[in-house]
Amino acid sequence: MTNGTTQPIPREGLLVLIVEDEFLIAFDMQMMLEEAGHSVMGPVGTVTEALRLLEDHRPDAATLDLNLRGQRVVPVAQRLQSLSIPFVLASAYMTRDYDDGGVFHEAENIGKPIQKRRLLEALQRVTGTA
Repeated sequence: MTNGTTQPIPREGLLVLIVEDEFLIAFDMQMMLEEAGHSVMGPVGTVTEALRLLEDHRPDAATLDLNLRGQRVVPVAQRLQSLSIPFVLASAYMTRDYDDGGVFHEAENIGKPIQKRRLLEALQRVTGTA
């Protein structure tokens, strides 16, 4: 990420893309991550916005809601996989109802409501960080 110049934004921790269409949930997740020393990309609430961000930026990990106002997040998950970017799901829905082509086969779903400990531990597992 850059700050409008060619200089990268200094950061500690992970850079996490949040894909969530509910503003309050996205805001809560952002606060949880930032309080833990991570940086947030987004949050974004549509597949189009997420894919656009991934054209120019590469997060360390992502959190995905399965259903974005009736739109499945599968294209974002497929793009993340193609870039070898790990992700966790943050959804009240069952993955089997949304899994087109097995993209969520091994994805962890931390569920909703979001619990800070579960979110941070899941991100640590998928990124291999301590």
